[in-house]
Amino acid sequence: MIAILDYGMGNIHSCLKAVSLYTKDFVFTKDHSTIENSKALILPGDGHFDKAMENLNSTGLRKTIDKHVTSGKPLFGICIGFQILFESSEEIAQGSKKEQIEGLGYIKGKIKKFHGKDFKVPHIGWNRLQIRRKDKSVLLKGIGDQSFFTSFILIDLLMLKEMRSPDFVITTRKNFQPL
Repeated sequence: MIAILDYGMGNIHSCLKAVSLYTKDFVFTKDHSTIENSKALILPGDGHFDKAMENLNSTGLRKTIDKHVTSGKPLFGICIGFQILFESSEEIAQGSKKEQIEGLGYIKGKIKKFHGKDFKVPHIGWNRLQIRRKDKSVLLKGIGDQSFFTSFILIDLLMLKEMRSPDFVITTRKNFQPL
């Protein structure tokens, strides 16, 4: 069974609909034992990095996710659910005195706000992707070369050395190691 984490962050309907096209063996839950007994975990989300981490920490779900990851089971993050897998983010709640927010830290890197020098921010719209090593990722099989972005990106210095432009990066990792 796949557990889709209920931690108070949006885009739930879209996530449930997408997963239902793949399997009927899933549950939307915040129950710790259900999550621990699942074969895979999805962190959906639409919202603010700070609020996502606050919700995970205050409910004890962060520890449950840690157990899941330590056991070697698959973890898939969508939108803010993907961003919180990294070490930190510059996405700070209004009025906060913090300079960055700590993430789950499973993947090395920092989510940074990009600034609208050449395009409008928030940048909401379809963009073209250059997918490298598509054959190495089960997640990217059958995926076209388009995606939808908003205002935050991952800056991973190791990846930037290989790229001509650091504009947008998508990364797939196995056991939180680069493929």
